[in-house]
Amino acid sequence: MGVLTDIAEKQEAEQKLHHLAYFDTLTQIPNRYSFMLRLEADIHLASRQSSALALLFIDLDNFKWTNDSFGHEAGDLLLIEIANRLKARLRKSDTVYRIGGDEFTVIVSSYMDNDSLVQLAEDLVGTIGRTFYVDEHKIKPGASIGISTFPGDAANAHELIKRADSAMFQAKEQGRGQVCFFSSHLEQQRQRDQMIIEGLKEAIQEDELDLHYQPKVMLRPDGFEVIGAEALLRWHRDGEVVSTPDRFIPIAEQSNLICELGYWVIDKSCRQIAEWKEQSLGPLTIAVNLSPRQFKDSQLCDYLDSCLQKYQIQPGELELEITESAVIEDIQGSIKTLTRLQSMGISIAMDDFGTGYSSLGYLKQLPIEVLKIDRSFISTIPNPDDNDAIVKAIFSMANALGLEVVAEGIENQQQLEFLVANNCQVGQGYYFSQPLPVKQFKHWLTAQARPLLSKA
Repeated sequence: MGVLTDIAEKQEAEQKLHHLAYFDTLTQIPNRYSFMLRLEADIHLASRQSSALALLFIDLDNFKWTNDSFGHEAGDLLLIEIANRLKARLRKSDTVYRIGGDEFTVIVSSYMDNDSLVQLAEDLVGTIGRTFYVDEHKIKPGASIGISTFPGDAANAHELIKRADSAMFQAKEQGRGQVCFFSSHLEQQRQRDQMIIEGLKEAIQEDELDLHYQPKVMLRPDGFEVIGAEALLRWHRDGEVVSTPDRFIPIAEQSNLICELGYWVIDKSCRQIAEWKEQSLGPLTIAVNLSPRQFKDSQLCDYLDSCLQKYQIQPGELELEITESAVIEDIQGSIKTLTRLQSMGISIAMDDFGTGYSSLGYLKQLPIEVLKIDRSFISTIPNPDDNDAIVKAIFSMANALGLEVVAEGIENQQQLEFLVANNCQVGQGYYFSQPLPVKQFKHWLTAQARPLLSKA
């Protein structure tokens, strides 16, 4: 007697289950589970053979923007394309894995030296960065890569992953499309940065943040007049400085925490404008710095509109300062946002002018009213060199475009006289006053503003 059983269907089902367990369903490359198994095995083998291996941690740049702009279907197609590009570039001995979202890893089981790893990682960045088209939409992908090695950086798989991930974040901080190796100094820096981030979150809740105000002065040959102030964020705890702005603001800018801080500053500034008007200190304009990340935030215009209504802010009383780098990436989108802000009665100033692209072509397109010359130009005038000529050229250009010019960083009489002689309309700097807490600013305004009028 014999019994025959067709097990083909069962085998097919088992193969499907195996594929689902070990491979990513979207990109069809090995998944996180496969990655962990392979990494553990390769580390064990490298340890037995006293050899080295490397881990490349790849994170796509601005993938969320792709999803938001073109839809999740376009994002999925991009992930599939990138997985295929990575497979095509790697050696047979190297394997790429999708471990989640827009994150990929590559295990390099053998390599000559760190230079060869850099070359491989840079090639992968270039491969990923080739233009991709979805339904006639042009997408320019990018990636940041962190590298860690065994046994140099880590003794086990968990540490190797953690340190490659840490290096990847450092690569992102250095800018898009960067490659970075793990280092203990880097890890310590990241931990300090994380403490700053957690401290800032607590500072918002515990009312440890405050605004200082640096006066802005209208410059005229016959005298000066205080017309407003720039609001500058400060962080104090029990009367002591916790961290300086040049330290904590760049860290906050690496995440959406900068938006939360920015909205706090906007609300506080609008409230201050209203209080000064009630105290008959107005009309005074308050200028607020807007980070590039917040400028792109979808909630910006609605939040500003609610603040303007809440505090009854009149046109021209609130000014937003943006940098050239914030608008240059998407000129048309920037024009749309700036036009809407202007329609709400908000003045727009181009901050740090002269340090970025400074293209007259885009400057004519942008709906701005003020050019703010970077302090690096002011610090060296007057001086018979090219710098004086550059500053004069900026004045001429601004005048031709009907823009007001603000010079920041005025520190002495010679600088002031040069600016007045060249028809600079507004100035600020330590020559007039350093940034002051609100009570001291009010005292300065009442005690020092009148003597200012008589200065020449």
